[in-house]
Amino acid sequence: MAAPTSLSPSPSNKLKSEDEVQAATAEIVAGKECLIEIAKDKLALGLSLIGGSDTPLGSIIILEAYPEGAAAKDGRLKPGDIILEMNGEDFRDIAYCQSLAAIRQLTNKVLLLVYRHEQGSDEVANMSTMEVELTKKPGKGLGLSITSRRTAPGIFVSDVMPGSVASSDGRLTKGDRLLSVNGIDVTNMPQEEAAAIVKTITGKVSLKIGRYKARYVKYYIYLLLITHKCNA
Repeated sequence: MAAPTSLSPSPSNKLKSEDEVQAATAEIVAGKECLIEIAKDKLALGLSLIGGSDTPLGSIIILEAYPEGAAAKDGRLKPGDIILEMNGEDFRDIAYCQSLAAIRQLTNKVLLLVYRHEQGSDEVANMSTMEVELTKKPGKGLGLSITSRRTAPGIFVSDVMPGSVASSDGRLTKGDRLLSVNGIDVTNMPQEEAAAIVKTITGKVSLKIGRYKARYVKYYIYLLLITHKCNA
């Protein structure tokens, strides 16, 4: 299914009172704006957020729900959910620090308008690809940390180490998907195996990279479903 042409769905006119009544028990349905209410009961909301209007992501996105927080105990929010409104405040064009300040001011009841993107199986088709050739220095790695995801295949760049070969080259960035290494297809390869291939190659290393087109939220999903990292 085609994704929306922007990271955030278009604003709704306003939150309706009848929706607010149902928000305490409403389920979050992928592909729709959903209104939910979470009772904090003296707990912190317990959300780790990324994004904001001052970042390339644009939207405020849930990275993690801490187990001891009210959001995790409520159980409806998931990593990757976009916060559109919070207690009536528009989060569609809000800076990261402003969103944190708004959360700190929350009282017992938290009314959230959220959006969850549908995940399809056409990820690679939604990428632009490029070839990056790097040359390893003797005894050195490329300076990449790579990560995999719990719920779907794919190996992604999670960090580019400052001062490394990859950093000096300047073309790789966090979120890039590793598709092949010296012609070896790693699209569905286990993370550890792909990392081992990169480590054992000497001299020139040719990487085929996929980068999600800006209109697809899957561009940043790698951040949300990290299991563990390997350095390459």
